[in-house]
Amino acid sequence: MSTEFPQPAPKVPTRSHQFVASCAALAHSASLAEAPSRGRFCRPIAMDNSRRSVLVIDDDLDIRQTLAEALRDVGHEVATARDGIDALGKLDSIARPCLILLDLTMPRMNGLEFLEHLSGHKHTGDFAVLVMSAHDALRREASVFPNVRGMVTKPFDFDGLISEVER
Repeated sequence: MSTEFPQPAPKVPTRSHQFVASCAALAHSASLAEAPSRGRFCRPIAMDNSRRSVLVIDDDLDIRQTLAEALRDVGHEVATARDGIDALGKLDSIARPCLILLDLTMPRMNGLEFLEHLSGHKHTGDFAVLVMSAHDALRREASVFPNVRGMVTKPFDFDGLISEVER
């Protein structure tokens, strides 16, 4: 007498899985690149990373939503902004300390302009920035700002980015 067990239902890919798959297909060797040490970067934020808030600033809606969903899944409080102007309006209301995931190429106010404004913000020391860009020259230009803690090359490895946020 043979007993047949029901087959498990196939997993339906979530937006996160689809995004990871598309990034993996686009980038064979995407990696995280450390910002050069110049002694001007924010000190690491001493806080339980599962409680640190994150502000995702990217003009691409799919990237914003996918990163926000994945970061919430690992316990972060997440806010999003579509560009630098939108983000500036959220700096005073977001929980601090805060890690900012910042795309550099955006309309209205790009990432470099946002970093200039952030440098003059009254709570600038409460914000660490992880820059996301496909452009080496822009990443180098952003590395001189005091709040920039690291760099991520786009397209990025999704799991690597989450690991960098967790550091």
